[in-house]
Amino acid sequence: MNQMYMANRLFINFFQPSFKLLETQRIGGKTVRRHDAPKTPYNRLIELHTLRAELRGHFDDITHAPAPLKLLETIQLYQHQLARIAVGDPVGDKNSDLTVFLQGLSVIWQKGAVNPLYHPAPSKPRHWRTRADPFTDVWNEIECWLKDEAAPNYFSGSKT
Repeated sequence: MNQMYMANRLFINFFQPSFKLLETQRIGGKTVRRHDAPKTPYNRLIELHTLRAELRGHFDDITHAPAPLKLLETIQLYQHQLARIAVGDPVGDKNSDLTVFLQGLSVIWQKGAVNPLYHPAPSKPRHWRTRADPFTDVWNEIECWLKDEAAPNYFSGSKT
């Protein structure tokens, strides 16, 4: 769990930009919000110019490494392991391939919820009415009308 949080923290702080609200104005009945440009928490820290040089060098090494996709793969691997623990499956060493993960990124949106613990409940067929039949009292009369008005081949079963 700690390893997943560490990978998640690195991904969010160094590679996940976010908007920050700068100002909210009320103009009549309308609220106007003004946001800063999207930046990562690390970029916001750099803009403060209070970071020591050795820490900045260490952080720059992290941001320049081709790590975002590897971090996403690591986070997904740990999520799957936690999901397997939650359902009682044994957890072994799963050597997932980065290329398989990258190929899955293009179609993962089609699955809908990507949460490994999410399993939609299978729908069961329903054999009961959800409301009363409005034709119950008059169905015999309607059936007679249909027999009188329709051609004989509709109810006889013969095709002519």
